[in-house]
Amino acid sequence: MTSLYKKKAESAMQAIKNIGFVNLFTRSLPVRIALLGPVVTLQWFFYDAIKVLCGLPTSGGLPRDLEKAKS
Repeated sequence: MTSLYKKKAESAMQAIKNIGFVNLFTRSLPVRIALLGPVVTLQWFFYDAIKVLCGLPTSGGLPRDLEKAKS
């Protein structure tokens, strides 16, 4: 069993040597941002839209009574 884990550790070390430690985490970062950015934006949009429909203040916004008092 230990030889199996040893081989996995050796293959992980080989991957780090081939790709590089920093590139192991940052190589696909632009792709992740491009894929996840719109999804997260839509989630926040729907979250705030539902809060407004329920009469609650938006995330980061002022409560409605404070908005009225301010204007």
